[in-house]
Amino acid sequence: MDMEVLENIKEEEKRSRFFTRMPNEHYMVEAKLILGAAAEDIPRASEIKTMIKDIWDIRMSKLRTSMDALMKSGGSYGRLDHLTMMEINSVKPLLPEAMDELYRIKMMARKTYLLA
Repeated sequence: MDMEVLENIKEEEKRSRFFTRMPNEHYMVEAKLILGAAAEDIPRASEIKTMIKDIWDIRMSKLRTSMDALMKSGGSYGRLDHLTMMEINSVKPLLPEAMDELYRIKMMARKTYLLA
């Protein structure tokens, strides 16, 4: 939880079109636990908390953009490297349902086209 390291991660995440590899798979959980239990023992704890939140927000924005592009392209699969399990689980309830709905819409459009 070094501010310089976090700033570098944030800048790299902003610059890159792809997800960058995080230094730890469980960065959000660990940060929440440590900052929740011992914030007063960590120098610049509030800045660190804000920086981690900023990184999370950037990555979630990329994930939403990637999902949107997948849906608009009509794709049936996507590859997103370097996501953490927490990030994957944040979209897990939505993505399969959205893909099923797109499939239903395509099938209805196809039936309508064939009947016309």
